[in-house]
Amino acid sequence: MAGYVICTRMGKFFSRHFYVIFYPALSVFLICLFSSSNAPDAGTRQNYAYRASNSFNPVRTVVQNRIKVVFPFEKRLSSAYAPFGPGMDEELLALFLAETNREASFFYARGYKEAMELVRQKRCDLMVGFGGDFGEEHGGYFARGPVYASVYPVVVKTTSKIRIDNMYSNMLHSSVADMDSGSVFLLDPQAYSVLFPLHEGLRVQGALKEPVGYRWFWNADDAQLTEQMEAFWENAGGGELLVELRERYYGFMPKTSRHQDLRVLAQIITEKMDLYSEAIAKAAEETGLDPLLIAAVIFQESRFDPEATSYTGVRGLMQLTSDTAKMLKVDRLDPEQSILGGTRYLRYISDSLQYLDISEWDRWCLTLAAYNQGPANVRNALRLAETRGLGQNWTELREVYARLQDSGVASKGFRPQEALDYVENVRYYYYVMSRLVTMADGEKQNFAPLLFLRTSTN
Repeated sequence: MAGYVICTRMGKFFSRHFYVIFYPALSVFLICLFSSSNAPDAGTRQNYAYRASNSFNPVRTVVQNRIKVVFPFEKRLSSAYAPFGPGMDEELLALFLAETNREASFFYARGYKEAMELVRQKRCDLMVGFGGDFGEEHGGYFARGPVYASVYPVVVKTTSKIRIDNMYSNMLHSSVADMDSGSVFLLDPQAYSVLFPLHEGLRVQGALKEPVGYRWFWNADDAQLTEQMEAFWENAGGGELLVELRERYYGFMPKTSRHQDLRVLAQIITEKMDLYSEAIAKAAEETGLDPLLIAAVIFQESRFDPEATSYTGVRGLMQLTSDTAKMLKVDRLDPEQSILGGTRYLRYISDSLQYLDISEWDRWCLTLAAYNQGPANVRNALRLAETRGLGQNWTELREVYARLQDSGVASKGFRPQEALDYVENVRYYYYVMSRLVTMADGEKQNFAPLLFLRTSTN
């Protein structure tokens, strides 16, 4: 996290209220990060003060109430990975620091074993961002917070030519087996989603049927920290904040591996996206939408096939109806016009929902649902939510959609489950492409179209 520029992009899709990384700063970050070696030593320290505002103070100061936090190494890129904010751990940690009037120094470790050793040596106080549970194997030395997020790890086998470590992924503990031809790993689905398109040598063995939880761990002998942690999690554990954060950062993550979709996405990025990059950038510039969001919608709608036709009669790259195309005065079969028309339509829907007292992130989830099923169906769902005493945010509206699906309303022309799947799919592809942007330049030059899109509107 420290060592690269974080800034706020107002007026950009999900980014209006969240921190994202400008790609022009990425090269500076990588130079600082890898100037002496491919990865820092275990326990590499960042001495910057982290304040509740989520900003870093580059002035090194001595703070009596400082807490030393160790993250998995891949957390150094977490803000660049997530288009929906700086990360769940980052937001929770900022809240904890604010409530306890603390500041933090950061350390980074390649795996939970190195992180545990840092805590044992009292070089660190708190482990954040590690999956799994240490159980009783460490004699009660570590205190544990509650599970605040759960994931379904993907079982991945690597060839002998590929080495996966915490430079790029948060492995859940360590490899579960070693084989002559490679290794088998449990990967956090967020890490898997970006590693799989990058490395053809990865083979998916499946996903665990039971979720693995994320907790914070700290030195149980630190009475003050234990008291503060217990109070913090007691207040946050059952509150709306955790519900909102889980939905924002994990709600779209699939429970099964999506390796076929990810392979297709990688192929389209390398073979097709360049044909439409300038049109996407032009539409993004006009409407203020993130070009990677537009690319995610196109991938979900048509897999970048300009002649795609749905069973419902929608056509083109962005699958416009004939009536919508006529309203927008575009030829839906012309790729450039389809992209511009579809992007204008997304902006039109979002603007029409400005009256709702919801976050920008929630508004755009509703926008995607309306793009898929029509604004009228979203308005009907909002009215139904109101009659049932529910709010207007996406988390609560998902509940309404699920009830509508169970009621059989789909037979009347409204397909609630399709709308739910659509929103989560677009969020997932948007997330994956946003992560690939931070990795692609050093990993695979064929992903240049994504880099072009990210820099086109900065």
